[in-house]
Amino acid sequence: MEKNVGSLSATNEFLERQLKDSKTEVTRLKEELEKCGKEINDLKSEIEKGEQRLAECENKAELTSRYLADENSKIKQQKAEIRCELIALKREYAKLRDTTQTTANEVISLH
Repeated sequence: MEKNVGSLSATNEFLERQLKDSKTEVTRLKEELEKCGKEINDLKSEIEKGEQRLAECENKAELTSRYLADENSKIKQQKAEIRCELIALKREYAKLRDTTQTTANEVISLH
């Protein structure tokens, strides 16, 4: 009987140590879980901020793209106007040159 009581006491002590170790492990795991939960929330917050910044950048990029397209269109229009003006000036120059040559030929023929 004493043997059984001693054996049961040893088993009881072993189980109590295991229970204490398990409770310590559960506490540690709960703390780690809480820490991980906070990290997850922080990361979610960072992702949200990153997505907002990305959306802002995309919006700015779209506005910039539209602005550049408008400026490019204006430049093309100015280029076309300058080309037309150049053609008109070339015609005017050709007329003046012809008139000057005609006048010069008339003056030469008069002498």
